[in-house]
Amino acid sequence: MPLLRPPPDLSLRELITDQSRVLSRAQALAAGMSADQIRRALGSSWQRTAYAGVYVTTTGPVDYVTRCWSALLHAGPGSAPGMETAAWFWTLEDDPPDDVHVVVPGSRRPARRAGTTFHIRIRLADRVHPAKVPTMVTLEDTVLDMVDRRSTAESAVVGLVLKACQRRLTTPARLDDALARRAKIRHRDLVSDLLVEAGDGIQSPLERRYFRDVERPHGLPRGQRNHAEVVAGARRYRDVRYPEYRTCVELDGAATHPPTDVSWTTCATTSCW
Repeated sequence: MPLLRPPPDLSLRELITDQSRVLSRAQALAAGMSADQIRRALGSSWQRTAYAGVYVTTTGPVDYVTRCWSALLHAGPGSAPGMETAAWFWTLEDDPPDDVHVVVPGSRRPARRAGTTFHIRIRLADRVHPAKVPTMVTLEDTVLDMVDRRSTAESAVVGLVLKACQRRLTTPARLDDALARRAKIRHRDLVSDLLVEAGDGIQSPLERRYFRDVERPHGLPRGQRNHAEVVAGARRYRDVRYPEYRTCVELDGAATHPPTDVSWTTCATTSCW
């Protein structure tokens, strides 16, 4: 959680570094700075943030991580990046969102600011990853929180859940455990079906459509999906393999496979022997 008092073995300089150059007034005072020293710093090398009593300790540009720390120190202990912000930290999303999304305990109502969205959650402590710095909503709960915000867009839910598994950020079993802990969530049946399919190796919406609209209704044999194989010393994953027919089906190409995954080809169907 954001530190309101620096630990005795952590210097103020180290604390500032750990918090992406952000410091709260309470932290500065607890570390031994006087009010006059804070005022002088604000007149020279520090700049104010959008939040009272939270400062960026440099005059340089403010990046997204610095904005996150500013919002966290404003929100107080127990708060954590969540939703699209946590998704970016977990590399589930490639680019940060426009707003900083912070999840705060149910007892707190931080003042709103432009560019920051606060989400109130009860039992938040059960949904954070304590080893991350800053403390982060777990990847599994981030996925389910984002699913719960999708009102009707099934395609968005499918893409989000499958991408989390395809990028190997989590597993269907871990997502299923997180789902079981929730009494209420939108799209529960859809997510449950997706996790079964992801457990069978389906990793993208296109692979899911091939399974549901081509392989199954046309009575094709059930393929082996995304099994790891080593070719010329490199690990790769074929979308669908039919060993008895010595045939592979490649569907997604580079758009879905990670940059380090050399499994994709530009053809739709090819021999893989």
